[in-house]
Amino acid sequence: MAYKRLSALWKKFERNLDFKEQYTQAIADFIKDGHLERIPSNEVELPDKMSFYLPHHGVVKPSSATTKLRVVFDAGARSSTQVSLNNLLMIGPDLQQDLFTILVRWRYWMIPLKCDVKQMYLYILLHPAYRDFLRILWKDSKSGLVKVFRTKKVPFGIPSAPYLAKKTIQRLAKDEEKNFPRGAEVLRLDFHMDDGMTGVNSTKAAINLYKELHSITSSGKFLLRKWSSSNPKVLEVIPEELRATQLTLSMDNNPAESALGLQWIPGTYDFKFTVTRCSRDATTKRKILSEIAKVFDPLGFLSPVTIRAKFLRQKLWKTNTA
Repeated sequence: MAYKRLSALWKKFERNLDFKEQYTQAIADFIKDGHLERIPSNEVELPDKMSFYLPHHGVVKPSSATTKLRVVFDAGARSSTQVSLNNLLMIGPDLQQDLFTILVRWRYWMIPLKCDVKQMYLYILLHPAYRDFLRILWKDSKSGLVKVFRTKKVPFGIPSAPYLAKKTIQRLAKDEEKNFPRGAEVLRLDFHMDDGMTGVNSTKAAINLYKELHSITSSGKFLLRKWSSSNPKVLEVIPEELRATQLTLSMDNNPAESALGLQWIPGTYDFKFTVTRCSRDATTKRKILSEIAKVFDPLGFLSPVTIRAKFLRQKLWKTNTA
């Protein structure tokens, strides 16, 4: 199954050379950075119950300023025994803070701060005993030989990854709590997976919080990046390569930053919503539902407008209109 998927992937490479270049570079980076290791020939053959081969595919996100293509392991793919890794792994409890609570608390502060953890999963080591259950096949571009690798870090695509990542961050916060109490609190309460949304009420406190968070995460080999804030004095302290890529210190004409699915403009502390015009195709209940669902507004900014669309939906159902 994994070999068939690899063959299909290389056929896609033949049709899309840009995709091939990005994908092969991503795998090369995995190997260079120690996320993947090649399995020695004397360790390739193991009993069936002691290893698992995962197919993989690429998810392209053109809007991303850093990671345009992400290699994802397909843990839902079934093996020859009709069992997938998803069937076997425990997902773990949900440790995420509620998104609405994080956003409301974030808006409370006079100086908001936003950042994210670079490739969060890929900096969490797996126990060596479990790595053979996360094997992949990869074809060498020069020789054409198919080689066997196993991941040393938590990969994208397995169902337990969110729990493992969040639990690791929580443990890191607990270990460093005595040295960095405020930073540890922020790691526990103000991070939604790899997105940090926090703030303070003074420039000095903001700079101190940045330094605490940087120290804590660095001790765990994590890197906080894409920092943005409404305060240019805070941004001056942060190295340019760790700031949000399009952010300027003048705060003039800064583009909107993604903030847990919302579009936030740091310079003015405004939120931006983009609405596309509906097509002129025949309007149906399904289409109306689809258009309503496109509006992501967890804080209810647009409720005075979207409520009218919901009334329309209700009316359509009552009148049994197609």
